[in-house]
Amino acid sequence: MRIALDAMGGDYAPEPNITGAIVALQADPALNVVLVGPQDLLEAQVEASGYNGDRLSIV
Repeated sequence: MRIALDAMGGDYAPEPNITGAIVALQADPALNVVLVGPQDLLEAQVEASGYNGDRLSIV
């Protein structure tokens, strides 16, 4: 299943949204997440999280 997530939604975005996406990816091996938002910012946050899987993309 692929879901799109507005990574900039919420009061403390994007960190909790990225963390939640990564937790969901770890829990469900069939899941793919597309983060929607400013690519440079989201790439930096994902890199800082240590996630290096291939089921997370940014648009």
